[in-house]
Amino acid sequence: MGCGMAAIYATGLLWIEKYVRVTNAIGAAYSFCAMFGPDVFPIIIGTFIVDKPMSLMYYVLTSIVFLTVLFVIAGLVGESIVRSEKAKALKEQQQQMQMQQTKTSPPPQRGEKRYRIAQAH
Repeated sequence: MGCGMAAIYATGLLWIEKYVRVTNAIGAAYSFCAMFGPDVFPIIIGTFIVDKPMSLMYYVLTSIVFLTVLFVIAGLVGESIVRSEKAKALKEQQQQMQMQQTKTSPPPQRGEKRYRIAQAH
């Protein structure tokens, strides 16, 4: 599991920074989990490999499936965060535009009809 971990660690931290404000505590937890993982799995597999040698293959398969599912879930959560932020920013922008239009346009004169033309974005 340690093969290529340096690139995964750095890329994962940058990816997390994109969606979450990384504080000292979050960075420390991320570092601890990255350090703790490779040390625990050999202990777990070492207890089973003597009696059941295929347990290593089952572990590798389970790890691959679990990490793939975790990656997909993380991607979906990240996309939903980005979508909600974009929707919030668009809503705020529309509200600001409406406020600017109401502030800058003079009130209609008596008998004058005002028509609004929808602008395409």
